Amino acid sequence: MKTAFTKNTLSIIAILCLMLGSEMSYAQWTTNVFSNVWNTNFGTLKVTSSGGSVAGNNNYAGALYYGADLNDNIDIAATNGWISQTINNTSAGNRFKATAGQPITISFEFDFRNDIYNTWVMDRPVNINGGGSYQNPLPGGIGKSEQTNTYDSNIGIPFVEKVLNENLYRYQGTFTFSGARSQAWIVFQFITFRGEVQERVTMVLPFIVDGVKVPSVPLLTNTSGQPRIITQPSLPITVLHAPPGDQSYSKFEVNRTSCQSVETNITTGLSESGYGAVKLGTKGSVGFIAEVDVEAFVQFSVSNEVGSSNVKIQEKQTCISSTTGFGTTPGSREDIFVCEGLDYYYGIYDMLFINSSNYSTYEKKGFIMVPVDGSQRLNFITRSGILNEINALALDTLNTALSLKQRVVAKNQLNIWKQLIALNTANIANATTPTNPNYGLISLSGGGVAFENSTSINTTLTSTIKVDNYIEEAVGIDAVVNIGGSGISAGLNFSSNRSYGATNSATNSSTQTMSVHLEDNDVGDLLKINIYQDPMFGTPVFKLQNDSRTSCPYEGGYQRDQPSLKIVGSAQNTITIPDITLGSPANFQIKVCNNNITEARTYNMQFVSQSNSSDLLITAAGSTGSQFGSFTVPANSCIVQNYDVNISRRYPTSNVNFSNLEFQLFSSCEPIIKSSIFANVSFSAPPSPSNVAASTNTACAGTPVTLTASCAVTTTPTWYTQAVGGFPIAVGSSVTVNPSVNTTYYVGCETANYVRDRVATKLVLVGTPSTVLNLTTNYTTGSTLQIASNTITATNKVISPAYAVYKAGKSITFSPGFEAKSGSLFVAEIGGCN
Repeated sequence: MKTAFTKNTLSIIAILCLMLGSEMSYAQWTTNVFSNVWNTNFGTLKVTSSGGSVAGNNNYAGALYYGADLNDNIDIAATNGWISQTINNTSAGNRFKATAGQPITISFEFDFRNDIYNTWVMDRPVNINGGGSYQNPLPGGIGKSEQTNTYDSNIGIPFVEKVLNENLYRYQGTFTFSGARSQAWIVFQFITFRGEVQERVTMVLPFIVDGVKVPSVPLLTNTSGQPRIITQPSLPITVLHAPPGDQSYSKFEVNRTSCQSVETNITTGLSESGYGAVKLGTKGSVGFIAEVDVEAFVQFSVSNEVGSSNVKIQEKQTCISSTTGFGTTPGSREDIFVCEGLDYYYGIYDMLFINSSNYSTYEKKGFIMVPVDGSQRLNFITRSGILNEINALALDTLNTALSLKQRVVAKNQLNIWKQLIALNTANIANATTPTNPNYGLISLSGGGVAFENSTSINTTLTSTIKVDNYIEEAVGIDAVVNIGGSGISAGLNFSSNRSYGATNSATNSSTQTMSVHLEDNDVGDLLKINIYQDPMFGTPVFKLQNDSRTSCPYEGGYQRDQPSLKIVGSAQNTITIPDITLGSPANFQIKVCNNNITEARTYNMQFVSQSNSSDLLITAAGSTGSQFGSFTVPANSCIVQNYDVNISRRYPTSNVNFSNLEFQLFSSCEPIIKSSIFANVSFSAPPSPSNVAASTNTACAGTPVTLTASCAVTTTPTWYTQAVGGFPIAVGSSVTVNPSVNTTYYVGCETANYVRDRVATKLVLVGTPSTVLNLTTNYTTGSTLQIASNTITATNKVISPAYAVYKAGKSITFSPGFEAKSGSLFVAEIGGCN
C-alpha cells in the first residue's frame, strides 16, 4: 500500500548514537535593576533557566543595558553592540546552555518590594500603542551567529503572576533554538515605571547551543540527481511461538497494538560522530519534515495464517497492530516471524559539541537515514522458511551472474537469518519469566477440554542484532563512517546494531494483546505446559514438561509410539544372506515389538522401495508387495508369532545382488517415528562365458564366420547381436554365422532362471569385394573394410576416431595425400576374402 510520510519524529532514524543531553537542574542569575533617572536600584531581577550553565555549576550571568529610547526595540541590542559586549564579557563556562531542538524554560522574578515608590514592570511605555501593562508578555528575540538577521524570531515571555499587594512580578516561557552555535542569545526588553518616569531596559542572555547546526538536511544524491539508497535487510519485529498440541495456536488479537522500543546505532569503531534531532529533506527538496510516519500493510493467506496487520515505526519504537488478527497454524509447531525490510535515503549534517574541560566548541558530522516511501518489505516467515532461505541465499552470495549489490544484499540477509535462528533458540531456552497473568502449570488431556486465555506482551530485556547495510555509493559519508577495509568496491557495507528494548501494549479495552488456545485431540496424550515470556519480544513461549506424554505428533515428554522391528536370532538390525540358489527365495524371520511400557500401540510395516525394487518380489507377514498391514502390539512386548520375509528375483534378467533392503515398522500418524531392519541378499549366478572368439575379424559379405565360447555344463551358450535384450541368433559353444554388415556378437551362459551378463566378441568387419579400388574419400567416424581382388590405390585420410582396414589380393599403393591421423586405427594387408 502507499505509505505516507506524516507525524513521526523517530522514523527518521538517526544512527550515530552520542546523545546531546541538557542540564535538568535550574540555575539562577540575580542582578540589580537600576534607574539612570533616579540613580538608584529599584530592586532585583532573578533569571532562572532549565538549561543551566555551560560549566554545569549553575553559575551563569547575563547583562542589563540602560539608556535606550522609549521608542527603541530589541534591535538596539545589536546596533549598540550590547550582544557582542555581553558575549565577550562572559566566560564560556558562565554562559547559558541549550541544545538545538530541545526547549528550555526561562523564568523572571522582579522583586521591587523594598521600593517605597511602587515601581512597576511593563511591556511597553504607557503612551505607545495604547499603553503598557505588566500583564502582557515582555518582548524579546532569539538569535545566533552566522545568520542574516539579528534574530531568528521575535518572542515574548508570558506574565505568570503579581503577588497581591506586593511589587513582585513573575514571568515564564519556553523557548527553542533551531540550530546549534557557539554564540547565541536571547534578548528581552521591559519598561520600569516609577512615578511619571519610564525607562527602557534591555536584557541580553548569552548562550552556547550544542547539537545540530542546521535542522534541514538535504538528501545525498548520485550523479543523476537521484537520492542515494541504503538497503537494509528484513529485520524481525516480533515472533509468534507455536504451542504444543495438535490443535493449539497462539494469536495476535484483533484491534490490538504492541510497541517495542528499538534503536539503531553504528557499530563501535565505525562511529565518528553523534546523534541529534534532525529533519531530513524529502526526495526532490530540502524542505522540512517535522515528523514521519511509516506504515506497512500485508494481506496474507497461508493455511490458517489469515489476517492483516500494520507495522508502524514511531519515536524510538516499532509498533505492530492487527485489524483482523493473525496467528500460528494450529498444530504446526512452527514459529512465525514478522519481519520488515526497508530502503533508506540518507544525509549528512553538522553538529556542535562543547569541550567539557575548557568549554570551547568543536564540530563533527552526523549521519541520518529516513525510510523510502513505499519501500517497506513486510513478510511473515516460519522457522523452516528461514532455513530454506539460508540455503538459497548462501548460493546467491556465490553466484557471479548476480550484480555486486544483489550478492551483498543476499549476504546481509543471510547474516540476519542466521542470527535470528540462534537468537530464537536462545530466547526459548532462556524464557523463565511467567506471562501476565501467570497461569502456572497447565495440564491438558488429549481429547479433553481446551485451554483458552489471553496474555500481555511484555519484556524489559535489551537484545541486539548486528545489521549490515549496503550503500550503493560511499561518496559523501567518509567523514562520518570509517569505510576502510569494507572490501566492497563501488559501494559500502557498514555495520550497525539494532537494539530491542522494553515493550508496551495498547488496545481499545485492555492490555491483553495475545490469545492462547491449547488443545490436543489424541486420546491418551497428556500435555503439561508452562507459559513464559520471550525475553526479547515478550510473546508467549510454551515449554512442555518432561512428565508429559505425546503422540501424533510426538512433541516432547514421554514418547507413546515406540515401534521396534527385530530380526529373529540376531541382535543386529542387518542380515546378510549370500549364495542363494537361483529360482529360490532368500528367507528370514522378523519380530514386531512395542517398547511403550504402559500401553498397546498399533504400527504399520512396509518395504522401502529403491531403484531396483522392480527386480524383486517380496512377501512378509503373509502379504505381497511393499505394504504389509498394521499390527497392534501389547505394551512392552512383541507379537508372539514370528513372521517370514521372502525375497525373490522377479525375472531371469533381474540383478543377483541387492544391498540395504529396508523394512520399516512405523507409526501411521507420524511415519518419521520408525524402526528399520536391513537385508543384504545375493543369488548364485553362473560363471560368465570364457574363450569367446570369432574365427576372423574381417570377412566378405556372405562368408561364414565361426563363433566359439565356453560355459559351465549346467548352462547353455546363447548368442545375440545385442548386449542386452533382443532374441537369440544361435545356441551352442561353436556356431556359424554369415554376417552381411559389421557386427559384434554377444554370448551368455543361460539357464531358465538366469538370462544376463553377456560377453562380446571383437567387431567383425564385413565388406563387398571389388577388382580395383581407388580410395579418395576421407574416413572420420565408424569402422570400414575396403577389399579388392587386385589392387588398391589410396589418396584419402583416416581421421580419429575412425577404424579402417584395407585388403588387396596383389598390391596397395599409398599416393601423396594419404594419411592415417593420430588417434585413428588403420590396418593394411595383402589378402582376399579368405
